[in-house]
Amino acid sequence: MTRLMLSHIQVKPSILEDKKYKYLFSVEAVNELVNKGIPFREAYKQIGNQIDKGEFHFDYKRQLHHTHEGSIGNLSNDKIAEEMKKVLQKFA
Repeated sequence: MTRLMLSHIQVKPSILEDKKYKYLFSVEAVNELVNKGIPFREAYKQIGNQIDKGEFHFDYKRQLHHTHEGSIGNLSNDKIAEEMKKVLQKFA
């Protein structure tokens, strides 16, 4: 069943242009403000106000720089594979 489902997955390169994803990067926008030194509560309020007023816009096409473990820029797949290997060895 999984193989059948995965074989039919289609990547839609322009999916983020759909209106329903307009606020998808609101957390990213808050995070950017916090990284600039704005307290989280204030950053959250600023982005929330932009959303309420219909003024929120985030340029999702620019490169995001995530480095923390598990983020898009550092998936840690090698560590996951290593841990999986350990688990599988227990059952061998």
